[in-house]
Amino acid sequence: MEKKTRVLMFRTHDTRYDPRVRSETESLLKKYDVSLIEWDRDGDRKERETVYGIDVIRVKNNFIMRLIPYDIFRLRFWWKEAYKVACKIYEENPFQVVHCHDLDTLPIGVMLKDRYNIKLIYDAAEVWTYMIEGDVPKFLIKRFEKLEKKLIKKIDAFITVDEGYRDYFASLGYSKNKIKIVKNAKKMLTDEYVPTHNEVPIIIYLGKLRENRMVLELIEAVKGREDIKALIGGAGPLSSEIEERVKHIKNIDFVGRVPMDEVIKLTLKTDIVYCMFDPKHPLTRIGSPNKFFEAVVAGRALLASEGTYVGKLVKELKCGFVTEPNLSGIKKAVDFLAKNPDEIENMGRNALKAAKSGYNWEAQEKVLFSVYKEILR
Repeated sequence: MEKKTRVLMFRTHDTRYDPRVRSETESLLKKYDVSLIEWDRDGDRKERETVYGIDVIRVKNNFIMRLIPYDIFRLRFWWKEAYKVACKIYEENPFQVVHCHDLDTLPIGVMLKDRYNIKLIYDAAEVWTYMIEGDVPKFLIKRFEKLEKKLIKKIDAFITVDEGYRDYFASLGYSKNKIKIVKNAKKMLTDEYVPTHNEVPIIIYLGKLRENRMVLELIEAVKGREDIKALIGGAGPLSSEIEERVKHIKNIDFVGRVPMDEVIKLTLKTDIVYCMFDPKHPLTRIGSPNKFFEAVVAGRALLASEGTYVGKLVKELKCGFVTEPNLSGIKKAVDFLAKNPDEIENMGRNALKAAKSGYNWEAQEKVLFSVYKEILR
């Protein structure tokens, strides 16, 4: 039996809750042997375990890292520790491909490529400098941008998630034609539209509970109405406040964190996926969130923000309602949706049509395989 090509991935976040890593690894396992080194920042996970069929090895903070107050200043130490672990793995059982998720793992991949002359894939699901904007001084953002420009010269393949992201990375000097797009799409569930038969429309939001997701505004727009409901789930800084606020609101339910396997199942039981983001943040203007892909494979209408990339998509695909990202705009949308159940169904059918046309994981998997085939031939 021919030995499978070995792939080593790197990720700085908890793989168990990362839908992109899950989709990619489940696909890659059909053809390759995949392992992953992960940064366990909090030191509360197993040192090694099987997650979604792959071997996950976790690197915890060493003594020096624990003395440093912020993760961004721990990065260099994480790179060194993860590099040492990867070298030990290579010496025991060589891998042929390194797959780095985002800029905060790419230096490790470049060091391994330089040492072992292996293939290096950069999978940029975030524009890292946009992501840290507002959290760190501008000189640090410039330093990371300079680092990224330098490191992408060493990679063998470049993957990102959307056309807007591709344009950004092309502006750093990488050939636009060589950047492949593997969207954060989901697997198809059905070819036929599935109606909900709810007595009144239900708006669902499952995700990070932060101010820029405009969940508090959703609560204000929906509370007390008899012609529409809301279902809210997730975790984040606003969790406790949201749970307390909706405790006595009859038409809003809070379900806390929902396991990844249950998200689309729960989405299927509702009518509208809430996808409001503050367009002031640059990331919202160039990329489509997971909520969009969950909605389209479920055949559910979206409620999205004007001025965002997902809002533009929703308009083009006619699969939802786009409104101004403020309380007044959200109330206007809620009024329209409550009074127009037939329109909700039409938008949901268009969403499913979009999923079938290419916004599905099966289509993205083909692109992922083509990237691997190209660098390994």
